[in-house]
Amino acid sequence: MEQALLDAFQENIALIDTDGKIYATNSAWKRFARENGAPKDYTDIDRNYLSLLTATGSFEEAAGIRDVLSGSLPFYDSSYACPSPREDQWYLMRVTPLKEQGVVVGAVISHRNITKEEQQRREVYDVLESMTDAFYALDPEWRFVYLNDQAATLLRRSKEDLIGKNMWEVFPEAKKTAIYPAYLAVLKSEQSRVMEQFYPPLEAWFEIHIYPRGSGGISVYFKDVTDKKQKEFKLWETAHFDHLTGLPNRMHLYKELTAKIKEQQKLGIFFLDLNDFKMINDVYGHDKGDELLQQVASRLKTQLGPEFFISRFGGDEFVIKTDYLDEEQLDQEAERIASCFHDAFWLQGVNGFHVTASIGIALYPQDATSVDDLITKSDMAMYEAKKIKQTHWMYYSTSMAESWNRRLRLEKELLPALQAGHLLPHYQPELDTVVQQVVSLEVLARWFHPTLGFISPQEFIPIAEESAQLQALTEGLIQHALKDFIYWQHHCGYRGMLSINVTSQLVSEDSFCEFLVKIKKECGVADGLLELELTENMQLFESPFIQQKLRLLQENGFRIAIDDFGSGYSNFSYISEFPIDKIKIDKSFIDYIGESEKGEAVLDSLVLLSLRLGIDLVAEGVETEAQVHYLQLRECMLMQGYYFSKPIPAEEATTFLQRLLVNE
Repeated sequence: MEQALLDAFQENIALIDTDGKIYATNSAWKRFARENGAPKDYTDIDRNYLSLLTATGSFEEAAGIRDVLSGSLPFYDSSYACPSPREDQWYLMRVTPLKEQGVVVGAVISHRNITKEEQQRREVYDVLESMTDAFYALDPEWRFVYLNDQAATLLRRSKEDLIGKNMWEVFPEAKKTAIYPAYLAVLKSEQSRVMEQFYPPLEAWFEIHIYPRGSGGISVYFKDVTDKKQKEFKLWETAHFDHLTGLPNRMHLYKELTAKIKEQQKLGIFFLDLNDFKMINDVYGHDKGDELLQQVASRLKTQLGPEFFISRFGGDEFVIKTDYLDEEQLDQEAERIASCFHDAFWLQGVNGFHVTASIGIALYPQDATSVDDLITKSDMAMYEAKKIKQTHWMYYSTSMAESWNRRLRLEKELLPALQAGHLLPHYQPELDTVVQQVVSLEVLARWFHPTLGFISPQEFIPIAEESAQLQALTEGLIQHALKDFIYWQHHCGYRGMLSINVTSQLVSEDSFCEFLVKIKKECGVADGLLELELTENMQLFESPFIQQKLRLLQENGFRIAIDDFGSGYSNFSYISEFPIDKIKIDKSFIDYIGESEKGEAVLDSLVLLSLRLGIDLVAEGVETEAQVHYLQLRECMLMQGYYFSKPIPAEEATTFLQRLLVNE
C-alpha cells in the first residue's frame, strides 16, 4: 500500500532515515536514474544519500538535508541543472521532514522537473536584461530581489551592491522625493502608477512605471528622460521667456498673474513704456534699439531684485508685478523703478543718452479683478503719465476710464472724420512784412466733431501716431490742401508756397516720400512751392537715412524747413551741413522781446546766424506790434502769428488772399 502511494506521485521521491540512508523510492525515482545513466545501485535502497551528495561535491545540498533532519530548518529547497542525453533539464529538490509524535524520524526527498518553469524564467530574465528600460523588483520589505543591467547602469551601482539591500537605506535621498509615497501607494493599493521625478544625487530625470507584484512588493520599470525633460524645458522656456531680454514674456506674465489672483493675493502692477523709443530705432537702427532694450531689462533686474516679477510685455513695454502692501510701499517701489532711468545708457559706438519712461500703476483687487482688466487699467494710467513727457508714474483712477474710452473713440473715428469732412486743413499765413505779401500758407489740421465739438491737434495727432494712422491722415490732408492751393493760384493770383507739417518718422517711410513726389507731379506744382516743415529732434539731425531722404526730396523740388527751432534738440553744429532752406524760430524766443535782455540776446544771435548762413528765417508766434518792430529792426522780415492771422479755414484764407491782392 505504501509503495503504491509513492508510485502515484510524478515527482522523483525517496525516503531517508535520520542517518541519510534511503529506505524507500518510487518508480519515478528509479526511472530517472536509469534514463540519466546512473549506476544501477547508485541511488537504490540502503544507499546513504548524504554520502552520495558529498561524494559528488553537493556539499550545500547535503548540509541543507542535515539541517532538516536535525530540526534546524522546516524544509529545504534547491534548484539544479541536470544534463540528460536528450536535453538539459532543471529540477527542484525539496526536503521535507518526516515526524512521529513531533520528533523528526527521517525526510522525504523529492525532485520535481521544473525545466519548463526555468525556461520561462530565463526567457523573462533575457527579456528583462535586453530591455532598454531599466527594471528592478522590491520585496515587501523594500529589499532588492532583482535588477537588470540597465538598472544597475542608471543607478550607478553594481547588482552585488544592491541585491538584498533595503532601497531607502541605499538611496536615502529618494525617500525625500515623491518616489517614496508613490511606491507606498502602489504597495498598499495594488494599483499601478506612472510618474516623472528628478533625482538630485544622480542629476537626472526618470520616467517611472510602478506595478504591484503578485508575491508582494513592487516591480519598477524606469528610464532616464533627462534629455527629453531638457528639451521640454527649452520649449517651455521659449514659450514663456522673451528671446531678446531673457525676461518672462506676456504668456508667462498672464500665468503668473492668474495664479496670484486665484490665490487672492494683493498685487501691484507697473506698466512701463519707454518714451520716444521709435525715434531711437530710426536714428541708430533696430540693432541699437534691441541693445537698449537688453540694457533696460538688465538694469531693471539688477536694481529691483528678485522680489519683483519683471516681464517684457512687447516692443518697448515692460510689466512689473509686486506684492501689494500699501500705497506708501508702492510709491517707494515706483521711485525705485524710475531711478533705473536716472543714469545714461551707453550703446556700442553711440554716446551715452538718457531715456525716460512712463509708468502706470494698477492694483488688485482695488482696481480690477481679472488679469486683462488689470493690464488694461495699468495701461490707461501709463498713457496719462506719458503726457508729462518725463519719467513719471501715475495710479489708475476711475476718471481715466472716461479718458481712455474717449481715446479709443477718437482712434476709431479719426480717418472716417477726414473722409466725412469733419477733419479739415486750416491755414495760417507767413508774411513778408516789408511788402505785406503772403509768402507761405502753413497747413494745420483741425477736427470739429459733430458731438464732441472741437478736438485739439495736441490730442488727436498723438493718437494718430500711436495707432499707425498718421501717414493716412497726413496724405489725406495734403490732397485736400493741394486742391485749395491750386484754386488760390488760379483765382487769387497766389504766388507763395504751401507749407506742410510732417514728422521725421514719416519722411523715413519710402511710401510717404514716393507719395509726395507723385502728387506734386500729378498736381503740376512747380519746384520750390511745396515746403515740408519738420520739428527738430534727435531723429532728424542724427539719422543719415532721414537726411538722405530730405536731400532726395529737395532734388525733387521740395523745400525743407525746421519748425519750432530752439525748443527741442537744438544742435547748431548741424545747421550748416543739414539740407535746410528755412528756420522757424519758436514762439518762446519771440516772447522774450521786451521781457528778457538775455532772451533777446539769444534771439538776436539766431537771427544773425541765419542771415550769415543765407537761410530764410521766420519768426513764429508774433502777437504784438512791438514784436514786429523789434524783428524788423534786426532784419527778420518773415513773420507768422496771431498779430497777422490765426489758422483759418479755406474759405477765409481765400478772402484773406483776395484782400491782399486788391491792396497790391
